[in-house]
Amino acid sequence: MDYRKIVIEDVPELAKIYAETFNSAPWYDKWTQKTAEKRLSRMIENGGFFGIVSNKDCVLDVFYGVDYHSHLGTRRAGLAAVSSEKGFQRDI
Repeated sequence: MDYRKIVIEDVPELAKIYAETFNSAPWYDKWTQKTAEKRLSRMIENGGFFGIVSNKDCVLDVFYGVDYHSHLGTRRAGLAAVSSEKGFQRDI
């Protein structure tokens, strides 16, 4: 399975998923396409954001973590994805 970094052009599609997810249980928020796009755009444009996307179902394949100090620039955080074809793929 191939993964790639999230880019600003991904925001409209990601906003659909974001709104659908957080408007459902257990959150029951009131996100619209517009408010979700604004939120995600700000996250992506801010320094320190990193995310990956896949065109295939990857619910069991993505491992992620946050290092409390990563936002201070004193530590690194990263993502790792695993597939039967390529093994572990990671980015820091």
